[in-house]
Amino acid sequence: MTRAAWPDSLSITDRILLIGSSLFVGTTGLMAALTSGASVSLPARSLCWSQRLLGRECPGCELTRSFIATALGDLNRAFELNPIGPLLLAILIVIIVTRAAKWLGFRWPQAADTALAIVTVMILLGRTAWFYLGG
Repeated sequence: MTRAAWPDSLSITDRILLIGSSLFVGTTGLMAALTSGASVSLPARSLCWSQRLLGRECPGCELTRSFIATALGDLNRAFELNPIGPLLLAILIVIIVTRAAKWLGFRWPQAADTALAIVTVMILLGRTAWFYLGG
């Protein structure tokens, strides 16, 4: 198969997903590389808007650190920091792989995109419900 030209091969949504996911995963990898084996001090004041405005953690607190721990291969620590971190990072990687495959001309069924979206929403809603109701 030949590689199709960028404008014709991916929809705007696919391009946004590919670029956004790639930037996010790439930044996570860079942060993991920079913090590997180092003791990084974080700001004393949280950057979380929920903590700043409401004085309470949100379901996304520690998510960045969870991504970095996942990238470093420390899954136990990643799940301790935020249990959805490794799952969301895996979903972002799936998005990158599938969009790159579409760009190269491989077919990716619409039903698989729908299933991925449903799983992602269920993970996010489940984490939010668990955090506020039971966690």
